Amino acid sequence: MKTNTMILVTVLMLKGIVLCAADVPSATLRCDGVLGNSGEQGATLVRFSPKANGKQVLGMGVACDRFGTLWSRGGIGLLNRYAVDGRLLSQFSIPKSAHGGDHLTLVGDLLVLQLNNQLWTLPITAAAGQSPAPLKVKVSQISFNGQGDSILAAEKNDVFWVDVHSGAQRPLMTMVGPVRCLDVGPGGAAFVVAEGRVHQFIQGGEITSGGWPRPSQGDQLQHLADHWFTTAYHSTLRRFNEALEADPGVVLGGGSGSFIGHLDENPEIEPPRGLASVRERLCAVCGSDDILHLLVWQPQKQQFDIVRRIGALPSCGGLGLDRQGNIWCCCGVWRWDDRPDAPLTRGIPPLDGLGAAVMLDNDAMVASFRTPGRLGFVYGPLEREATRQLVDRAQPLAHDPCGSAVYRGDGRLLLLVVDAGGQARAFAIGAEGKYSADAGPVTLGIAELAARWTTLAMKDGQTLLGAADGQVLEMARDGRNWRETRRWNSWAEGPADKFGDAIYLTADAGRLWVSDCRRHRVLVFALDSGRLEAAFGAVDQPGADLSRLSSPQQIAARGDRAVVFDSGNQRLVKLQLAAPATPVSAASSTKGRYAASIFPRT
Repeated sequence: MKTNTMILVTVLMLKGIVLCAADVPSATLRCDGVLGNSGEQGATLVRFSPKANGKQVLGMGVACDRFGTLWSRGGIGLLNRYAVDGRLLSQFSIPKSAHGGDHLTLVGDLLVLQLNNQLWTLPITAAAGQSPAPLKVKVSQISFNGQGDSILAAEKNDVFWVDVHSGAQRPLMTMVGPVRCLDVGPGGAAFVVAEGRVHQFIQGGEITSGGWPRPSQGDQLQHLADHWFTTAYHSTLRRFNEALEADPGVVLGGGSGSFIGHLDENPEIEPPRGLASVRERLCAVCGSDDILHLLVWQPQKQQFDIVRRIGALPSCGGLGLDRQGNIWCCCGVWRWDDRPDAPLTRGIPPLDGLGAAVMLDNDAMVASFRTPGRLGFVYGPLEREATRQLVDRAQPLAHDPCGSAVYRGDGRLLLLVVDAGGQARAFAIGAEGKYSADAGPVTLGIAELAARWTTLAMKDGQTLLGAADGQVLEMARDGRNWRETRRWNSWAEGPADKFGDAIYLTADAGRLWVSDCRRHRVLVFALDSGRLEAAFGAVDQPGADLSRLSSPQQIAARGDRAVVFDSGNQRLVKLQLAAPATPVSAASSTKGRYAASIFPRT
């Protein structure tokens, strides 16, 4: 009987099937908390609508109502209402729009939405799911503030007041050039930015003395809490007094070259798209993709500190994890012990076409990105701000990179990058990941054509692993190319012992971590034996609590820890490998949102 079993195992392994004598996990994989979703889990989990063809939509703005709740768009076609602690309270369907000039403001108890250059209104007391009503007014700009029942609006060069209840219009002025932005200041004064100048109108007449009109000093112009604010790239906010004099100037972000010194950037406030006062010294700012951040004003430093991130993680560009627990995601860094509402730190401006990140042996990170006609790299240790490098001479892939691996070849350290179609190319890099030379195209010679590649990893110095169509592909060196030696998608004979048709993988410390997207779980295998060591998630049962996943995708691992993009729940889940123990339940998690919360739950 023993001989027959050995023969069966040998035959199955030759066919590329991994069969373990005992497929019961030998360790426990537990949830150690959530990142990137201020709602954390369950009914309060924040949801955004999917991106339209991957297109980034500039933030619409933010409003804070008299109940102390926050309103902002949650992707195309959704309006989200949040508690100040980050929980999702309700959602509303709104007209779909990807227009860069979409805007949100609040007049009394009425939200006014500018979508596709049309106005819509929604009461703050509306029941969840209620649709906004059309106001039937065409506009290209609206103000952040109102006066009585009216807001200031513009259509190209024409500026006028709009009654938010009736839609009635009252002309103010026709400017020489197109209106760039406008707002209502103290006493109902109208401020209009056009042709690079700020114009002030009081009771319908323009002020032309005392230095008016004045030069515009940034994008947008918003009056908030006795100060004016303008925005710029590098997540920059500038503060001015009532006379539009710097007070003190840059108070958040990198200053876009106009600031002597350094303030941390945040890639999700790029650029800022509107502010709302929450309470004294506390305001909310809307950034890219409608992510909100709470800012606390620090009088002694004369600047804002970012203290909370409110929103979801609808996509995950690049993912890396070092031995200290620093997590690279979306051009910034989270720490392992961060709360679900923690903001990214050590950020750089957002990068289009960002591929998978690879952690080098010295804990430096490297990833490639693709801009129109050019290839770029981002690299360095996660304990400091990453370095961007644009390369004109290197040939980019035809499509955005999805998988990356690093190995030694021809005496050099090579970064291998693949796109979803299987086109691959290698680049010589330095010890910290800096690009040094284009090493040319690389062929991934596999036995059967793959419809979609997702990730790459190294099993050892001579074995490349790839994930495609639900299969783990093992490849050996074939000169400068790679050739398939085996493939597998199952490890035992049970119905649960097989991957779905989309997997993502990473390898570290002798283990292969597999994110099984269709079957909603993460699996850990020993690289030397193929034995299943641990699993997390309920197979074929997606969920939003702290014990389950929903369509997990990218995964990064270091030692006994891993972080996975739980795409269906729009969050990152931290996983810790340990000896068998009682799993952490949703009710007993000690890594919850409120354990060290800065603000009380409301």
